[in-house]
Amino acid sequence: MVQCTLVLAGIGVFMAVGGALLGWVVFPGAVHDKIIENTELRQGTPQFKRFEALPQPLDFKVFIFNVTNPYEVQMGKRPRVVEVGPYIYFQYRQKDNIRFSRDRSKVHFSQQQLYVFDAESSYPLTENDPLMVLNMHMNSILQIAEDETYDSLRLINVELNRIFGRPDSMFLRTTPKEFLFDGVPFCVNVIGIAKAICKEIEKRNTKTIRVLPDGSMKFSFFNHKNMTEDGIYTINTGVKNALETQMIEFWNGKNMLDKWSNSSRGSSMTCNKIEGTDGSGYPPFREGVQRMTIFSSDICRTVDIKYVGSSSYEGIPAARYVTDDNFLNKIGPEHNNDCYCVNRIPKAIVKANGCLYEGALDLSTCFDAPVVLTLPHMMGAAEEYTSLIDGMHPNPEKHQIFVDVEPV
Repeated sequence: MVQCTLVLAGIGVFMAVGGALLGWVVFPGAVHDKIIENTELRQGTPQFKRFEALPQPLDFKVFIFNVTNPYEVQMGKRPRVVEVGPYIYFQYRQKDNIRFSRDRSKVHFSQQQLYVFDAESSYPLTENDPLMVLNMHMNSILQIAEDETYDSLRLINVELNRIFGRPDSMFLRTTPKEFLFDGVPFCVNVIGIAKAICKEIEKRNTKTIRVLPDGSMKFSFFNHKNMTEDGIYTINTGVKNALETQMIEFWNGKNMLDKWSNSSRGSSMTCNKIEGTDGSGYPPFREGVQRMTIFSSDICRTVDIKYVGSSSYEGIPAARYVTDDNFLNKIGPEHNNDCYCVNRIPKAIVKANGCLYEGALDLSTCFDAPVVLTLPHMMGAAEEYTSLIDGMHPNPEKHQIFVDVEPV
């Protein structure tokens, strides 16, 4: 009986030690290895199939500001706007031209996106709803001409009706379908000086303007993103270091952009550096990571995001990150990033040093057109901008940019 008890006790101790080893050494190591296996990019794996093409479309939601007092604005009144939306689109993503480096540590690819209107989810809104919006392409071209020479502006003013189809104001009657994807036509059947001006517009190769086979043009917000490539990416596969998975090595063969000017300290590296992921995937083991970086080709810059706390998505625990203050608020020589202060928009409201006020980013050098980025409803923007328009209702719960990342 004593011997049996000792044997059972020995077995108990062995099982306890074995359980501790499994619980503290073997199982965590196995889980760690499994996570790496499921995140690194190896051809033929389920993870790589998801990387090639998302198994289901994403929701792409668009809200548009409808101008309710266009004629009053022409008389010098402040614009009043009402938000309309969401207009919801299926967004399909697929990567093409995939090829690996010899050691499989890097993968090169291009990627395309397809947008299809989701009428059911958008109901009762439709793609053919009437809208009154700023005639963006006309006003942009006038601003560019004003910045160049007085003669350029005078010529365009004389030919305005021929180029833009007899506009009756600075605003445009359109529809979501036309404004977002199909395009607003202009430079239709032009001759003489008007045709020469349209040729100059074509030479600028602006993202949001496309030339049709008959020589006419169309402006649209997102057509340039629909079934077109946004460059060649080279990213890390994670096979050598899991913590580098999906980190961008090069975009179009470069690790630096040429869109942003030199800062007061003589360097544009802060603004032009390409780093981080493209936002569609992240390395594993994010728990405890306070900051991450995303590169967006849409706005020609890298964006820092910072950890603000835990969150969840459909019951799955996540870590929440929001854009750092240096995205739109802390920009200028005092923050060593005044290379973002391109000051290219004629008569823009800027500080004495040429930088925009808080909450706005000049994207003129990215779009080759006078474009300013803010958060929805100008959330966080300076009064110098928010006081110019009625109808803004910023709400952090709705309008803050955030990313939820599964931390394991």
